[in-house]
Amino acid sequence: MNLENQPSTKLKVFYQAYRFWDMASEETDLPQRAKKFELKRSQKIRFSPSSITNVDELLHDVYVARSPRPHEYHHRRDLVRIFNLLAREIDVKGHVFGVRPIMGAKVHIVKVVDRGTGIECDISVENKDGIAKSQIVHIISAIDERFQKLCFLIKAWGNAHDINSPKDRTLSSLSLILLVALHLQTRKPPILPPFSVLFKEGSDPENVGKAVHKFLYYGQNNKESVGELFITLLIKLDSVRKLWAEGLCASTYEGSWICKKWGSRSGNLSVEDFTDRSQNVARAVGAEQVKKIYKCIKSSLDQMLAFMYGQIQAPKVRDLMFGSDYVPNEEVSNLVNVNLKRSFPTDDPAPSSPPPYTSPAKKIRCIANSDPKIGTTQAHHECSNHLPPHHLHQHHQWPPVSAPELGHGSVHPSFVPPRHFHGLQKNP
Repeated sequence: MNLENQPSTKLKVFYQAYRFWDMASEETDLPQRAKKFELKRSQKIRFSPSSITNVDELLHDVYVARSPRPHEYHHRRDLVRIFNLLAREIDVKGHVFGVRPIMGAKVHIVKVVDRGTGIECDISVENKDGIAKSQIVHIISAIDERFQKLCFLIKAWGNAHDINSPKDRTLSSLSLILLVALHLQTRKPPILPPFSVLFKEGSDPENVGKAVHKFLYYGQNNKESVGELFITLLIKLDSVRKLWAEGLCASTYEGSWICKKWGSRSGNLSVEDFTDRSQNVARAVGAEQVKKIYKCIKSSLDQMLAFMYGQIQAPKVRDLMFGSDYVPNEEVSNLVNVNLKRSFPTDDPAPSSPPPYTSPAKKIRCIANSDPKIGTTQAHHECSNHLPPHHLHQHHQWPPVSAPELGHGSVHPSFVPPRHFHGLQKNP
């Protein structure tokens, strides 16, 4: 009898049971391998208080120099006001340049650069899901200030290496932020809880805000500094390079690595959406771009370790990691002549040449939202990095000045956004 062509019922049952066991084994084995690879790589790194302090100081300098100041947020709010008017008038001729529709994204957007400020903007319509995610990440960042700072630094690093652009098939900002969150969730002891425990009463911002109050001191027993966490994040990512193709996925909802495929395929990189778990927020990453991303991760890790061991100096590693255009914020503000008090639209001068700088300022998103209560279209402000303003944390000392203070506790409860905080700026 040919069992391949005429399998018995028992053989079918045995085969199905084997497949089920094999799949279950893979789901537990792959995350365990990821942990094992990270641990093996981490054990080769020697951290000392003095070397970590140097890393902290370097990252602190970058963080302070590149963080938006309160007056820059005022500029952004004023720009949102202008876009509110543009949305009503429809005609944007002369006010923006570099208009590019991005239709390949899940949420269609139009990219523009404002002539008055040089700020690059993403404009989308009715993107309530994106607004909610920004609000939730903002609220969760109140649990521990290291989350916000690491996200900011990783985004600055990604931008410097041109790997933070879904339209170019690299990582989205949300992907980077969730990889940071996963790293903090998987430290021992953990710094952030699994997002699932924050969503027990619902995943809307109001309920998440209530839940966050119970976790404000969640990570206080973890004394790792921002510098140590930055380096160990690069180690984590570098150690799992070969596992993505097997179905490895970062799940902030569960707070761990999981095994997950999207349909019948694994993603080139897989980062689960924490509000819609059927979506991969890193789905834009291309096969060739993964190679570029991992080249950056490996070289950056080597550079940070070389700096930590005293083999290269701070200015060099800063330029290698975050770009040679490093200029303190005070100097940047003196270079840009901003006229935000222009009236709209008839008093504007005739269209002029684009501002004389090579790259746009920090990006914001203006999300048009039809409000039935007022009968008009409002363009709301969404920070593209999903993070709270720098000045909310400016009184916290970082980095620490002595070895016993290398760790960082949770932020004060007052940092939790008000109950009805929307993370957006309404039109005045």
